Amino acid sequence: MRSAAVCAMAIVAGSLAACSDALVFGDRTSIEVASVRLNDDVAEPIRVNIGFDRQLVTNAPALGGTVERTDADGRTKTAASGEAINLFSSFFAEVGPEMIGGEERNLLKVHTRFASGAAAVEIAGEPPVVARVLGLQEVAAPTVELADLQTALNACLVATGTADDGPNRIDRMATDLGLETGLGADDEIAGRILRIADHSAYEAMARVMQPFCPEVRLP
Repeated sequence: MRSAAVCAMAIVAGSLAACSDALVFGDRTSIEVASVRLNDDVAEPIRVNIGFDRQLVTNAPALGGTVERTDADGRTKTAASGEAINLFSSFFAEVGPEMIGGEERNLLKVHTRFASGAAAVEIAGEPPVVARVLGLQEVAAPTVELADLQTALNACLVATGTADDGPNRIDRMATDLGLETGLGADDEIAGRILRIADHSAYEAMARVMQPFCPEVRLP
């Protein structure tokens, strides 16, 4: 795992070339008072509207760099090799009470969290840990039935990729699923499998994938 680098706000100016071989992450939040309105109503003597502008830019290159590959039609394509450098980031804003000088006031709070490199690798396989680190609501684990359906689709993907014409089959499967073809197409399909949330989503994928793995029975 190469060490991650943060190129500060150079990314806003488009200066990505100097750090194109490493992770680039930058964020900026501007908070402004949009308007102030004075009212005669004693229940609401003043109303203040505020807004914030959030900018976030990330360049996460592949661990293996980029490679060129010729597809079935003889066209040369450039694609990422392997997975992207690990990165987790979250941002949220809230208005909440805060005690200041013994007086309770409502304050605008902006929270941002970031993890990359070894820290991100360490927690990448533990979604509940990622959720806690980033302050997100934990996502429930898939049901046993859904996990079994995902396992069946993954078995179909493996059988397709290991066939004699595996790369061509994977490309055609990716096309039918509306995904990018070429190097990394199998990872794209695997990611889609991981994200299915219910039985109807499974059925939609199974209908597309089954013709490419007739030796695997999809339930």
